[in-house]
Amino acid sequence: MFRGSSYAALRRAPSRSALAFAAMSVALLSAPARAQMFAHRVVLAVPLDDTTRAVGLLPGFSYFADIERAGHSTNDERAWDARLGGTIELWRLSPATSILIGTADEMVANSLKDGGFNPRGISWQLEIGAAHNFRYGTAQLDFVHYCRHAIDDIDPPGPEYSLPGHVAAQRTLSINGPRLRFISPAMQVGERIGVRSAVTGELYGHEWDGRAVSSGPAADPINSWMNARGSVGADLRVDAQVGRTSGVFLRASGIDVLFSPSALRPVTKSQQHNYRIELGWRASGHGGGLELYGAVEQLFDDLSSVVPHGSHVIGIGLRLAERNQF
Repeated sequence: MFRGSSYAALRRAPSRSALAFAAMSVALLSAPARAQMFAHRVVLAVPLDDTTRAVGLLPGFSYFADIERAGHSTNDERAWDARLGGTIELWRLSPATSILIGTADEMVANSLKDGGFNPRGISWQLEIGAAHNFRYGTAQLDFVHYCRHAIDDIDPPGPEYSLPGHVAAQRTLSINGPRLRFISPAMQVGERIGVRSAVTGELYGHEWDGRAVSSGPAADPINSWMNARGSVGADLRVDAQVGRTSGVFLRASGIDVLFSPSALRPVTKSQQHNYRIELGWRASGHGGGLELYGAVEQLFDDLSSVVPHGSHVIGIGLRLAERNQF
């Protein structure tokens, strides 16, 4: 049950190509999902899948909304994760080419407060670019801005959880740069299984990794995102149709962020890896779908601390997503 492609369209795709592309994507994923700063990582929009949209100004848009409850994250910093995003087709130049604007935000919260919900960080992702449909897929070139800001980090988590000697600290991050992505067509393996994948490369410039502590010395500059130079990533989704309008899906995404050391900001590794895997059920309607999923995500830097640390997240989530996304 692909977003943006009917099952009938999948049946027309070549199964041999699907198997080859799926194998390539799995190989890529074995090497390199994106940290919180990449808010649009859970779905990829492909507006040109919708051939009913008219050529011209503002022919349509795609959206998604997502809430996830999780456990096992470091210091409980990702107990809650809420995402909201969309892709606006600014101008469809032809049936095969379009100018796009994308935006997404993500808020994470821990449970260490009365009511069990304590916001700790929010990130934004803004992008503008162009997409073109070729015979064997869609190529998209964008300029992207990513940023992350702290929420309520000045205050202790709450009276019940406050610790003596609490030191307020904040973390802010920002990176910009061009991104090139290739998205495969929606393809079929057998009668009921669909496959789609993407590969992505980015170059980063104007990086910022602000680490502010209210008292004491400045935070350790090790593993700063100011040393990030770019990334390579891959996404893979497999859907198996169960009923006429429902099915199960597996989605995996990964990123390998490339760092270079400097005299003032040392790095422990020249490459840092994240991944995210979802297994879920999707019910589709005329304009989109509802997904219930379980997710595992490994982050090399969950952005919650002025001294970077990794986090392993296991959660369940609910997502609403318009079609033309996978």
